Amino acid sequence: MQKNQLSLVRFNRQLTESPQYSCVCPTGVPERYLTLHQADQAPTDFAIIADELEAIHDSVARLPSRGELWRVCLIGMLGGSVLTTALGLAFVLH
Repeated sequence: MQKNQLSLVRFNRQLTESPQYSCVCPTGVPERYLTLHQADQAPTDFAIIADELEAIHDSVARLPSRGELWRVCLIGMLGGSVLTTALGLAFVLH
């Protein structure tokens, strides 16, 4: 058996042998016992989570740095002040 399968078997054995997780079910199977479908679904779920995490990392990498932000803010402030001054002079001189 592979390492993942062994740990899953140990986990299921702990659940079935633990009195805290025991239940009285018509099938005799504890409610928290992992089914084969759930065990098969786990690698797919982990792959989906890994893909989403990679997408988040890519999004964070595309965020502007502090250096880029201060340049954009400074250019915006200077551009706004030049535009305001030019419009004010045009209004006064016209």
